[in-house]
Amino acid sequence: MEIKQTNGFSGLVSKVRGLFNNNNDNNSDVQNNKENVLSNNGSVEQPILPWDVRYALSQCEGNFGIDELISLQKPEYCGIGTYLALKALDGNPENQQALLTELVNHFHTERTYRGISSIVLPYLDNMPNVNVQGKKVAQISRIGFDFVDKQFQSIARDIYSNERLPLLLAYAALIGLKLFIEEMPDCATFGIINPKQLEGKPADSLGYLVSRSGTYMDVRPLKQPDLTSSCITLVDDTRKTGGTFSITTTFLEGIVPLCNIKEKYVVRLSKQC
Repeated sequence: MEIKQTNGFSGLVSKVRGLFNNNNDNNSDVQNNKENVLSNNGSVEQPILPWDVRYALSQCEGNFGIDELISLQKPEYCGIGTYLALKALDGNPENQQALLTELVNHFHTERTYRGISSIVLPYLDNMPNVNVQGKKVAQISRIGFDFVDKQFQSIARDIYSNERLPLLLAYAALIGLKLFIEEMPDCATFGIINPKQLEGKPADSLGYLVSRSGTYMDVRPLKQPDLTSSCITLVDDTRKTGGTFSITTTFLEGIVPLCNIKEKYVVRLSKQC
């Protein structure tokens, strides 16, 4: 699908070029997880968040505009940039599916975060007034970007090896999108489901279904008839009160009564976090 580009695209490209030039224990708490990213000399080696992102987190209640989204499209922030870009397209399913398809194919063939800015920028260029809630960035930064990536990789391997259907809870679990694609065996499938669309009368499309057949990757809307697996694992980045898992589990049990549903998450947070 061709994305219409506005005159602002060249400015965005220049800005990004400047930026680029200059588990498996699900019961662990955040402190334990931070200890796991210690280097051999005992220091925590984490990339520093860009200044504009830190300002938005401290002074703007974590609301990110286009500048903050652009500055996070860098490999050292792992899946944060792609997660925020897809979240920014909430309510625009056509462009969201198009971006997701490009990202899926990039991660399948290139297996790297490098180059994602050139994929994401044309979509952001059409959204100069975008506003995305990004408090999740501070949380993941404290835990460790690379650590979260490794945890998602471990979760993906475990689910695929047990031949269960992974359902990534949108949008936070999309931080691990790259790992679920890299670890995806041939003929496997995973879903992306938005729990907010399950309350009341569920929407016709519940999210997306990603399938692999050899070198071919397919992305299409996820619909209720697709959820026939008797073994499903719900995936999220964190578990706090369990409300999101509960909403999704209740919905799935209503359409697949005998479904065996499990939960996987990177860290469990205390209710005070």
